[in-house]
Amino acid sequence: MSDLIEHFHNRFDVLIGQGDALKDEAYRLRYQVYCVERGHGAEVAAANLRERDTFDDHATHVVVKDRSCGTNKATARLITAGETREGRFPIEHDYPDLLAQHGITEDLLPRHRTAEISRFAISKELRERRPGTSLPPNSSALDTREQTLPQGALHRRPLVTFGLLLGLIRLGASHDITHCMAVMKPSLLRMLSRFGVHFKPIGKPVEYHGLRQPCYTSVADLLAGIYNVSPELWQLLAYDEVALAQAKQLIAHPMPIPVQDKPSHRRRRDLPRRYAMPEAQQAAESRRFG
Repeated sequence: MSDLIEHFHNRFDVLIGQGDALKDEAYRLRYQVYCVERGHGAEVAAANLRERDTFDDHATHVVVKDRSCGTNKATARLITAGETREGRFPIEHDYPDLLAQHGITEDLLPRHRTAEISRFAISKELRERRPGTSLPPNSSALDTREQTLPQGALHRRPLVTFGLLLGLIRLGASHDITHCMAVMKPSLLRMLSRFGVHFKPIGKPVEYHGLRQPCYTSVADLLAGIYNVSPELWQLLAYDEVALAQAKQLIAHPMPIPVQDKPSHRRRRDLPRRYAMPEAQQAAESRRFG
């Protein structure tokens, strides 16, 4: 097991479920992020210090908890249309004609196997982390300069973001989800793209507490992007049985096999070269490595 994986599992818990206690933890963190720090709906939520809406009763939540200090660092939720009272996604509630206007049909997003990701909230401590700055005690904004990880193991990428993605992929597997959509800040989409997680836009950005981009992707494309771009995150997925089973089911390509020595020491030629690559890139890789 690599130092990265061992450190992640020793430091963080990825909590998933629909129980009242977990929901309450998600609502409290969302209140801090959305209402206190950003001022969205602060007056409405101030009465009980929780941020929630009508879709929360039908959502499954992910919370990433830092064991070292016992605090929640990030949360997100996943909603399927069949679980809501009206049989509609939140994006359809807020923008009723958006999908039809941009040709998003059942072929692109099979309704019974599509979920919407929303309320992607990360603690301010991690969002404001900048390269070269000092870390407060018990901080979770870990990067390559910390002594707990070897140089080069993780380049300024918060582990809690990895934890959220891992939890959402596990949720997708448990709900038999093959596609997902969201309405995200452009800055969040840029951050996810650094991990190989790319969403396709649905029209132009819309106004919702600032500019947000409606978007969608398939889980197969999401997993393939992570594998090709972010070996650190793929290591975490490959050691998670549920996530790995989801990947094997959705992608008809050879899968990397977790090894007990440090994956970062493997040569590139030891990895499957034709995994989710265009034919031209496959040929180039074959010529390069013989």
